[in-house]
Amino acid sequence: MNWLRTRDGRKPSGSGAKKLNDLKIFFQTWPYWYYYLKKVRDQDG
Repeated sequence: MNWLRTRDGRKPSGSGAKKLNDLKIFFQTWPYWYYYLKKVRDQDG
């Protein structure tokens, strides 16, 4: 995922907006990640 790599390969211009947009996308999709991890954990346990 690109939002994990913002530390090393960030550009000075517009990096803040990009980061904010990535955060917005992440927060919109976190229920999906939560459901996925819960499902995987239930299968393991």
